[in-house]
Amino acid sequence: MKTSWEYFLIAAEEKSISKAARKVFITQQAFSDQIKRLEEEYDVTLFHRKPQLSLTNAGEIMARRLQQIKCIENSMKAELLEAKEGIRGQLSIGMHSTRAKIIMPDLLVEYKQNFPNVILTVLHDEADNLEKKFYAGNIDMFVGTNVKTSPEIEKIYLMDAKVYLVISESLLKQYFPEDRIFAKKISLADFTHVPFIFSPSISRLYRAVNHFLDDNGLTLERALTISDTDTQLLLAGKNCGACFCNTVMLRRIQLLNETQLTNNPLRYFRIEGMNHTDHIELIYNKNIYMPQYMKGFIDLLQKQYLLHNNDN
Repeated sequence: MKTSWEYFLIAAEEKSISKAARKVFITQQAFSDQIKRLEEEYDVTLFHRKPQLSLTNAGEIMARRLQQIKCIENSMKAELLEAKEGIRGQLSIGMHSTRAKIIMPDLLVEYKQNFPNVILTVLHDEADNLEKKFYAGNIDMFVGTNVKTSPEIEKIYLMDAKVYLVISESLLKQYFPEDRIFAKKISLADFTHVPFIFSPSISRLYRAVNHFLDDNGLTLERALTISDTDTQLLLAGKNCGACFCNTVMLRRIQLLNETQLTNNPLRYFRIEGMNHTDHIELIYNKNIYMPQYMKGFIDLLQKQYLLHNNDN
C-alpha cells in the first residue's frame, strides 16, 4: 500500500494526528502533510478536525475501500509466500482471555507440532474491541460473540454458550437446609440471600445476568466484583460467594473439582427462565486467501470447542 494510505488508516484508528505520528515515528507536521496531499489527490476532505478528529463521509468510504485493498494485498503476500516457501507465514488471532485460558493451551501444542514454521500471535481483549481490531486489519481472525452479519465476513459456528450459576458445596449447605435437593435448574429468586461475585459491568455475562435480574425484579447481594472468571471460580471454591459462568467454563470447573477443590467441589446449575444464549463464532474476512496453516488452525479450534460442547 502507498505510505499515505497506511498513514490515513492509522489516523482513522487512533483518532488523533499526534498519536498516529508518534506511532510511525515522524513529526506531526510531516504526518499532516501526508494526509493533506491525500485529500488534494482525491479532492475530498477526509477528516473533521474539530471538536475531535473523526472521519467524514468521504473518509468512511476511503477507510472501507483501503481496508479491502489491505486485505487483498496481505492475501497476495501469504499466497506468494506459501507458493515460494511452503507452509510458512504469520497468523494473528483475537480471543477473550477467559476463553483463551481454556481453549488455547492444548490447541497451541498441537498447532506448533503441525505448523512449526508459522508465527502465531494470540491477542486478548473484550469481544467488542477485538471486532474493531479485526475491521481495522490488525488481526486475521477473532472469536466473537453475537457478531452481526456483514458481506465482508465469514462466520464459523463454535458454540452456543448458556449461563450457569456456580456455588460451592459448603456454601449451599450454609444457606440452604441439608435436606434441600437441587435439580439441574434452580430459581434465582431462591438465592437472593447468598453473596455473589460479579463480573464488571462491561462484560457480556454481567449484562445478561443484570438484564435477567431487572426483568424479574430481583436483587442479588454483591460481595465482590472481579473481571477474571477463573479467579471468580477459585474464590467461589473458598466460599467467598456464588458466581456466574458460561458453558465454556464447565470443563474448567470439573478440573478444579478434581484437583484443587476435592473437599469442597463447585456445583453448577442452569437458571429457570433464563434463555439467554451467546453465539460464539470464529470470524474472518471472506475475501482473503486462506493458506493451509490458517485452515489447520480453524480445524483445531473447532475440535476444541466440540469437546466443550460435549460437556454441556
